[in-house]
Amino acid sequence: MTRLNRRQFLLATGTALLAGPSKTLSQTPAASPLSNQTQTVISRIQNIRFSTLGKIYHAANDQDRTGMGIWPCRTCKGPIKDCQEEDQRSEKIYLPFMMAPRRQTDMMVRQAYHLLPETIRRQTAFVLTDRLVQYPEDYLPYLQQKQQVVLVGSFVGIDNARSVAEFPQWLIQLHHLELLQVEICIDLIHSLGKPIVDIVYALGDSPSEFAPTFRQQMEAKLHRILDSKELKQLQRPLAWGADEVMLKAFARRLPPLRLKAHIASPNARHHYDGQATTAAILQLAMTEVGLTATEDDSFDIQALIFGRHPQASAFAYQPNDEQQQALDQQFAQRLQNVPTDLYSKTLIIDARIPNGAWDTQCIPPSADFLAFGSWGTFTNSCAQTLEIAKLLHYAQRPTIQRQLLLEAIAHDVFTIGYAEARHHNSPLRKQLQSVGLRYDDTCYTTAIEVEQVFEVINTSVNKRIVMVAPQLGPATFKVIPQLWRTFESQVCLEGSEGAIAGVYRTDLNPATFNPFQFISNVQKFTLTELNQEF
Repeated sequence: MTRLNRRQFLLATGTALLAGPSKTLSQTPAASPLSNQTQTVISRIQNIRFSTLGKIYHAANDQDRTGMGIWPCRTCKGPIKDCQEEDQRSEKIYLPFMMAPRRQTDMMVRQAYHLLPETIRRQTAFVLTDRLVQYPEDYLPYLQQKQQVVLVGSFVGIDNARSVAEFPQWLIQLHHLELLQVEICIDLIHSLGKPIVDIVYALGDSPSEFAPTFRQQMEAKLHRILDSKELKQLQRPLAWGADEVMLKAFARRLPPLRLKAHIASPNARHHYDGQATTAAILQLAMTEVGLTATEDDSFDIQALIFGRHPQASAFAYQPNDEQQQALDQQFAQRLQNVPTDLYSKTLIIDARIPNGAWDTQCIPPSADFLAFGSWGTFTNSCAQTLEIAKLLHYAQRPTIQRQLLLEAIAHDVFTIGYAEARHHNSPLRKQLQSVGLRYDDTCYTTAIEVEQVFEVINTSVNKRIVMVAPQLGPATFKVIPQLWRTFESQVCLEGSEGAIAGVYRTDLNPATFNPFQFISNVQKFTLTELNQEF
């Protein structure tokens, strides 16, 4: 069945990754006249107020305000017009499926969307509940031209809170808002006469031991809403992670695949995912992405998952940990021994530490491998890599596959990886220190400092890849800051056909911040282009 479905989907993926829009700006579809039911729902959105969160209509959400560099005012609770600073964003209203101006949830989701077959893109609207309540009228043309809708969202994580009694008031209200958004968005979509065919939700970073219990509580509340809206058939387990939920929504529209997993350390526990084990997180991710486990060689794709041994620190880079070294070397050898005819079916996940590859041992011996990932919590990096791998498997686009693989390696290993970047003795830190600069994955404070740091990053990343991984072939990477953090940056393969611009500031030095000045062949894909797509 998988192979038959695969052929069917290949027939629908013959278009270029970002073919030019089929309509001119003057032909952008306008929203149809609103029914009384739709107007009533929008009025309800307009009137929502929270004492700590403010209004949600035409206002920034938490994802928008995270970090410096994009949203004009980090503390603004109201409409953008109320900010004291001028709005210099390149996009004023984001794509309905773009969670935030960050690499994984901005540029990567734009790229991944175009790996979907045209039939799916024509029929299905993918909408984040956060976005839909921000600018409902602006997303109506997109919704109205589709036959069905997938709703996507997340519940913010609980950090280290040990019970609901320890939650600050803003967090309590935010969880209430997130549940309210599900209900309101369902009502809005139903008022348009559109069926909802999937709802994809997760709980964000939650290291507390209370997190598994809270996850069950939020899952139960979500399911009660679906019950009340006659959508019981869409109930699914609430996943960990959140950052990759839109990629998951894309991947779930494709037929199942058989996955064979090789895990270096299945019993290692993960800090941000409620202390769940690698094996448990992988199983949940597979269920959610649409993958079935196989132990034999009848797999469609296979995953090699580097891991840390159960006694190792979840945070600190430990170069002298002999137990970890032995595990790493053993698994690195397994990677090197993958037969060449299985390269295009093999993906690599580095789960040794959160938010970046541990070292360069996880780099594949060829650019023909299917996918690579190690950014974010283990759930984020695991699910994201599986999702991209599934999309690429069906898209059959070797050029785009190579591009995404190389971009992920450049970002996850050399820009934010521990041995290569974050460790105090890393090559990147040494290079920055030699010219009086610092590596900061939290936030730089001035645009000039960002310019100087990213000039060094671009030089260093390109030199290190050639030095460490010449087997990946000639490639030039351009790293662009988004939230003024090394951790939040776009990485583009220079000259690639699938380079897509994310959100950027228009008032800063274009040589550093503007992808259209910095990268050749970069393409624009915003709400305007989305509405003109067909």
